[in-house]
Amino acid sequence: MDDPAEREDLLGGFNSSEKGFWSWLTDSGAYNPDEIQRDAEFINYYYLEHGHALVAVEKPLVNLTPDMSKVRVDIPVEPGPVFTFGPVRFSGDSDYTVEEMAEAVKIEEGDTFSTSALREGVRKLKELLGDRGYAFAEVRPLTNVNRDARVIDLDFLVEKGDPATIGRVEIVGNTTTRDRVVRRDIYLVEGDLYNGTNMTRSKRKINKTGLFEKADFDLRRRPGTSIVDLDVKVTETTNGSFSVGGGYSSLDGLIGMVSLSHRNVFGYGYQLSLDGSFGTSQETYSLNFNNPRLFDSDVYFGISLYKSFTEYSEYSRSSQGFSVKTGLALNDDWSTRLTYAFDDSNVYDVCTDEDVANGSCFDAASITVQEQEGQIVTASLTPMITYDTRNNQWDASEGARVIASMTLAGGPLGQDAQYMQYKIKGKKYISLPWETIFTASADFSFIEGINGEPVPIYELYALGGIYTMRGFGWRDIGPKDEGEVDPVTGDVIREPSGEVVGGDKYALFNFEYLVPIIKEAKLKAVFFLDAGNVWDVGEDLFSSELRYSVGTGIRWFSPLGPLRLEYGYILDPKEGEDTDGRWEFSIGGFF
Repeated sequence: MDDPAEREDLLGGFNSSEKGFWSWLTDSGAYNPDEIQRDAEFINYYYLEHGHALVAVEKPLVNLTPDMSKVRVDIPVEPGPVFTFGPVRFSGDSDYTVEEMAEAVKIEEGDTFSTSALREGVRKLKELLGDRGYAFAEVRPLTNVNRDARVIDLDFLVEKGDPATIGRVEIVGNTTTRDRVVRRDIYLVEGDLYNGTNMTRSKRKINKTGLFEKADFDLRRRPGTSIVDLDVKVTETTNGSFSVGGGYSSLDGLIGMVSLSHRNVFGYGYQLSLDGSFGTSQETYSLNFNNPRLFDSDVYFGISLYKSFTEYSEYSRSSQGFSVKTGLALNDDWSTRLTYAFDDSNVYDVCTDEDVANGSCFDAASITVQEQEGQIVTASLTPMITYDTRNNQWDASEGARVIASMTLAGGPLGQDAQYMQYKIKGKKYISLPWETIFTASADFSFIEGINGEPVPIYELYALGGIYTMRGFGWRDIGPKDEGEVDPVTGDVIREPSGEVVGGDKYALFNFEYLVPIIKEAKLKAVFFLDAGNVWDVGEDLFSSELRYSVGTGIRWFSPLGPLRLEYGYILDPKEGEDTDGRWEFSIGGFF
């Protein structure tokens, strides 16, 4: 083949490959006749997908090289010309008009021929008929090839058959999960007409719960009748775990972890977790309980208790509190949630001007921090709406997730903290050739004090670190302490400390391209671009330029837990910032 792009596409889809660096670990490059045969089948599929309706792929030719150390494989291919679709017709017996069927098939005269378009057209027509109860409708694509004009006329022959009624719905394979937990996600009701869309929705909904490795739906027609029984075959997965271990992150240093969790308590789909983490700069302990389907309805309920300690550069914070959450699933993709939270925090270890004067410390914290030393109690209410079309909530490769929320703290709820917070965050997953994945995310937030009260210092925003802007240090991006100047004389009362105190608004964008290195080991390479900034009170969003960083790294679901090793480089370093780039490492170890 003469086209380099075409050759690259073909080689990217092959099972077999030349011997490479990782061959000692994965056995890639080893001679395997079955893989070579599958490669020949892929070549045939590839050309059929690109309009070569008369492609001829001959039997692979295998020969040893002269030195007898390698095998050379030649697969003779004659692609033939590219064909287009001619007129698209519909015949047979159907309840739908030609216009309705054409809209479902979406093949138009002049489109490049492809076998996937034919298969998708058949699937769509069967789905259309299934929505009116025809569970066993037959659709056959009949083709007429005009070699001279390089056109393929198409006729979909439809035989709808008799409408089917749902008989028994049986749940099979659920050794732990209660039948009702599966049945509540099945939209096919015994005695009703079969519905193909509801069949697809049911399978997607059950798989999306994460309670099963997979769920298969089998229809069985009762002989001599129009009644069909449905077997829902599920394969239980491990939903409970107890972990004690340790790990390391560039953010928190050495950390210890204890976790007891279960996603299917008593087989009812309840979620329960007891977690603790402790490190050099933070400690967190939490107890969480969630019921995604209260009384098997679409109502969500959850409750959380927590206690934590965090050490910042200018102060330390201890907090304890709880939250109560409820929500409603509006449909398969949209859901709402309402959270009431109560937090009792204490800001301490603050070096004040008075402390400097009496010699107990040397560098005073910013005025913003000094003014908030002591106890701050917060009561808040957060309504949230979520749109989620991801194909897998744990390891998504397609779909999107968007969350928008608004938090009211104080006001009619009382207590010390008084602020409003607005957030919107979205992430899109795009599956690309060679099992690579591109993700793009955007995150915006704004917070403002109300009733004349300032926003708690620990609620202000700063970016930087492995989870926001790689290449920058933790909380390196944000408004800094500018010291204090006498408004009359202009004399410097207190020199600026340069510490980041945080801003009231931020924008963050992350773009990632994930490439599998060793599929069997779940080892991936990541290439990323991060962009974002934080703005202070009185500044507009994007009133100053975004900061940028780029880099690469690896992601590995290792035996010790998820591992991230990433190198970020600041594209626009300012005075005092790292110009050599920064390695960041995070691993959670469980044993």
